[in-house]
Amino acid sequence: DPHAAILQVLRRFLSAYGPARPQEFARWFVTKPATAATLFSEIGDELVAVNVEGQAAWMTAGDSNENFEESRDLVNLVPQYDTFVFGSRPREQLMTEAVHKRIRSYRRGRFEGGVALSTVLVDGRVAGIWERRVLVRRVEVAFEPIVALTARQLKNLNAEVVSVGEFYGREASLTSGPLKETG
Repeated sequence: DPHAAILQVLRRFLSAYGPARPQEFARWFVTKPATAATLFSEIGDELVAVNVEGQAAWMTAGDSNENFEESRDLVNLVPQYDTFVFGSRPREQLMTEAVHKRIRSYRRGRFEGGVALSTVLVDGRVAGIWERRVLVRRVEVAFEPIVALTARQLKNLNAEVVSVGEFYGREASLTSGPLKETG
C-alpha cells in the first residue's frame, strides 16, 4: 500500500533526523509542505512536540522516551554525501554563515553545499573540512578548521583520525591547514 509506505518513510525519517518539522520532511522527500503536514497529522498520535531552538518540532513518542545526554566536544569525520549532512535542515542548524561561505568557496561546495565535501562535525555542527589520502603504508588525513577547535576537540579529532587508519589497516597522520581544491 503506497500510502502506508509513505507513513512508514515519515516514521523512519523522524527516527533518523528528528525532531523535525513538516517542511523539513517535504524538502527531504521532495514533496509539498502541505502534503507533509497532512502526513504528520495522520500519525500525530505517535508524535511528541518538542522545542528546538525556540521552534516546535516533532519526534516519535518512542524516541522521546530515550534519555539523551547532551554531548560536548563530540567530533565526527563524515564523508561526502553523508546522510546526516544531506538530511539536516534548516542549514543554519548544521553550519554558521561563515562556515557556509567557506564551503561555497570550493567549486564542489558552490553547487552542492556541505554534502559535496567531507566535513568535520563538532557536536553535530560543521567545524571544518577534511580529506584523506590512502597510501601503501599509511593514511594521511588533512583537516582545514573553519571554526577554532578546543584542545579537547582536537584530541577527539585525533581519535577519529586513528579510527580512519584502523579502517584501512594502516597508521594514520593528521595535518592541519587550508585544503587545496581537488575537483
